[in-house]
Amino acid sequence: MLQLPHGHVEAGREPMMPETAAISDDALKEALGTLEEFAQAEYGMNLSDLFAGDEPVSGGEYQNMEVRGSHDALWRVGRLIGITVKEPFAESAPLDGHVSQTGALRRWELDSKKLGVEHPDQWQYRLITGILATEKRKGEFDWLPPENLSEADRVAMFLVDAHGERGVFRAIFKSSRKYLCENPVVEAAVADAAKGRFKVDPLTVTVASGFQPAAQAIVDAVSWLDPTMTAVIAGLLLIITAGGLDRYCRRTPPEPVTDVVET
Repeated sequence: MLQLPHGHVEAGREPMMPETAAISDDALKEALGTLEEFAQAEYGMNLSDLFAGDEPVSGGEYQNMEVRGSHDALWRVGRLIGITVKEPFAESAPLDGHVSQTGALRRWELDSKKLGVEHPDQWQYRLITGILATEKRKGEFDWLPPENLSEADRVAMFLVDAHGERGVFRAIFKSSRKYLCENPVVEAAVADAAKGRFKVDPLTVTVASGFQPAAQAIVDAVSWLDPTMTAVIAGLLLIITAGGLDRYCRRTPPEPVTDVVET
């Protein structure tokens, strides 16, 4: 069982954020390439295939959940986003009898030696501290760690209590919607991006002209995002342009599965 490192108790602090900068097409291409590599490793599929068709995703076992085509691409691609956030604190591991709700081929196990240390230079650490600084420990976020812990221990407890990569994305999904939904600037930018769309394949990533402005609109809208978090930004835009912002805002996330690791 993972043991949380002990840390001193202190008041919560605002996360360190780099100066605002524009997101480049090259950075988005690199981020989409990263997500493509994870899609291949986690599901044996291309990113575009995760959104296409009605056939169940190949991969691990399913538990009380039929995963079909674009209807549940939100959670498959969302899990890839969760992996990019969790990666510096974890190691990939075989399923070894663990159940995957998304048909994943492997899981990500937290490494206690990588937790409990402050990493303000790490975008994943800043993203989590940003969410913790903006969301209160109540309602749908009642599982967040207490505010009287040190910043590093709160990040560690957040990752533990998320119960997996899909749980990390669930927090991103829920928090992002209060910034993105009913936001006319984001809505217009996403609509333009969806017209041109983009193409992702194992060899080439081509970003449509509207993709970068939409990505920038998302960064400008969400308080805990910054331009270095391109894997999260690109992943969110993939999901939103595939199903529409209205659908993203109306989706009800499945309840957390606390007795298994969510993969």
